[in-house]
Amino acid sequence: MMRLDAFEHTPIPWGSDGKQARGLIVLCPCGAAVPLKVNTFDSGTKAGREYDEQELAFVRKKLQPQGWVIGRKRREHRCPRCNALRPTTHEEIAKGRIEPMPKEPPIKIVADNTVPRSAPVVEPAPTMTQMSRDDGRIIFAKLNDVYVNERVGYSKGWSDDRVSLDLNVPREWVKEVRERFMGGEHLSAEVLAELTEAREAARAINALVPEFKRLLAFADRIEKTITEIEKVMK
Repeated sequence: MMRLDAFEHTPIPWGSDGKQARGLIVLCPCGAAVPLKVNTFDSGTKAGREYDEQELAFVRKKLQPQGWVIGRKRREHRCPRCNALRPTTHEEIAKGRIEPMPKEPPIKIVADNTVPRSAPVVEPAPTMTQMSRDDGRIIFAKLNDVYVNERVGYSKGWSDDRVSLDLNVPREWVKEVRERFMGGEHLSAEVLAELTEAREAARAINALVPEFKRLLAFADRIEKTITEIEKVMK
């Protein structure tokens, strides 16, 4: 049975020491990429298809809350920016090619704004912009390792952005914990230079958004043509 082959499998540096770990890279057609560590799977004890399905479920669980759309083929992945430009169609969902983003349950409002005594008080589940206690503890523990003190700030090479990428959590969560318990970011000259370069690149990319929209629509038309050809060839 054919493998899904939805991701690029390659060793990736992971953790504060940059040690190589078995992982994969999720690629969007626009060039956006996210590395993920997957060496917790044991491919030697699972059939190829079963392993692929488990891996696909793992990637979706990690990235869909961040706005990614993860398809069953490499060309079907969409980063948050591309996902915002290209809404998922009902046809794609029905075919199982792309799973819809989970919807938040509606908020129930009580008329007198009170909770019945017999009803248990349940803490709301964290949303994409709400940090749980466990998330906060994990971020705090990481900051304890890479943040020197309030006067110095981060140790060399570290920043809110890198902690966010290392833990795979939103940057705003890292900033919130750091400002509450640590101090200012105090980036080194090296990190500031990299941050300035990244921001300039982001501005240049934003200027290309109109052209990118046109190319994305063209790519979608090609994709539909390929799908139709594949149907005929089966």
